[in-house]
Amino acid sequence: MDTKITITLDSSLKEEMVKYAAANKQSISSFVSKLINSALQTKQTVHPVVLSEEVKSIMGIIPSEDDWKASKSAYLEKKYKN
Repeated sequence: MDTKITITLDSSLKEEMVKYAAANKQSISSFVSKLINSALQTKQTVHPVVLSEEVKSIMGIIPSEDDWKASKSAYLEKKYKN
């Protein structure tokens, strides 16, 4: 069932919507409806990442970027000190 709603937009945004809808041979209502449906489906299809036990077991093997930079700095200081 279709229902009407009223929205307030900046006039330049409204003009851009009209141009876009006309260029794509659709009504403003159809354009807005598709945009909202797309946004809602995208939000609904986002699932949290589930890590396998194997991945969990190797997490932390690679040091974080800060640790890596400190390690590299210490190594280079030691290497070129001699």
